[in-house]
Amino acid sequence: MDINDHYPIFDSVSYESSIPENTSPGTDIISVSATDADDGDFGDITYKIASVSVQDSTSDAMSWFSITPKGGIIRNLVKLDRERTPDINMVVQAIDGGTPPNGPHIATATVTINLLDENDNIPWFSDEFVETRVKNNVVVGSKVVQVTARDLDDGAYGAVEYSLETTHDTAHLFKIQRTTGTITVAQPLPDTDYQIVS
Repeated sequence: MDINDHYPIFDSVSYESSIPENTSPGTDIISVSATDADDGDFGDITYKIASVSVQDSTSDAMSWFSITPKGGIIRNLVKLDRERTPDINMVVQAIDGGTPPNGPHIATATVTINLLDENDNIPWFSDEFVETRVKNNVVVGSKVVQVTARDLDDGAYGAVEYSLETTHDTAHLFKIQRTTGTITVAQPLPDTDYQIVS
């Protein structure tokens, strides 16, 4: 007669997967697997998510995922945002079919889900309105003003480039540094004062 004298054993103590942020809910992310050397119900394993840890501690991250009790397949239940939570760490359990006093026996493994960035954010200026005045006798190459914008995306998606929109009459008078947002005088200015509004 078999007794429940074995614990479930995961085929790995840790699992890791990378998925794009905004992956559609219901997507299979990763599967975990454990075995138990006992026979019958004692060796029957049920999977459960024990905990989910994310950077935003105010979120109910446990509600973001599910695991199939018999298959060990982890799925997302919501769209995930890398800017809010770049990586997710969870603990999963494999629980055998034992009953007290000989069980159930539980094994644990960790799962790390890394979110890959997508270009899903729009650049925004740190100041919505910038105003400065320029005298007509300013030296060519002089800095007029610098504007700054940010984009919450990562890597190349978060790199901001600047361009200057001007009227036809003033298009040649000023230029903006593409990567820094610094606006300088490009040509000697006609005999008038200028107002630059961003």
